[in-house]
Amino acid sequence: MRRLILDQGLPRSTAKILAARGWDVAHAGDIGLAQATDEEILSYAARERRACVTLDADFHTLIAVHQMTLPSTIRIRIQGLNGDALADLIEPPPRRLTMSPLTAKW
Repeated sequence: MRRLILDQGLPRSTAKILAARGWDVAHAGDIGLAQATDEEILSYAARERRACVTLDADFHTLIAVHQMTLPSTIRIRIQGLNGDALADLIEPPPRRLTMSPLTAKW
């Protein structure tokens, strides 16, 4: 199962949207980590075997400085995404196949 923790700066609604799609997602604000340090969130993610999704560049620095092997971290570099847009960025919706009238063969 795909397991994530979303950092405080990300929309809480993303967790619900991804959960409806079959992901195991926790939002830092929903599990008592709303005021947690980056280190505490990384520690939780490693302990729970969750990838960490964040807007914060410091997560990668902390992982490198402490020579951590877990958790994986995904840095979102687009500010202001709503819950749906972030969920679609993490798991893009399936593409619909359409047939162009110019290439259709009947």
